[in-house]
Amino acid sequence: MKSFCKQFSGERLVGSRRMKLRVDLSGEWVAVSGRMYVTDKRLRFYMDIFESELINLRLMDIRGFSTGRTFVIPTVTIQRKDGEEYFLTGFQTRNLRKWLELLGAAKL
Repeated sequence: MKSFCKQFSGERLVGSRRMKLRVDLSGEWVAVSGRMYVTDKRLRFYMDIFESELINLRLMDIRGFSTGRTFVIPTVTIQRKDGEEYFLTGFQTRNLRKWLELLGAAKL
């Protein structure tokens, strides 16, 4: 984890919160727990259990984001300019929405 955080040199950390990312594992959608890091230059999602980074997305590659709810739990979907999407869920996604707005990401 410490080596992962060292990768932020030259970037200003805007915020970091635990949340879940929906990933496709062999045709099955699974929500994996991890931590979303938002800097002034990129978004990164780090999955603790496997000590791996699942998202490393530059802000300039984000087309926009949308918000919603799964039952009562807030969600954020981030869309890349190439059309790929990341679906995040958890009560902490409210913070993610605020950070994206602060950094100028378009709301879809």
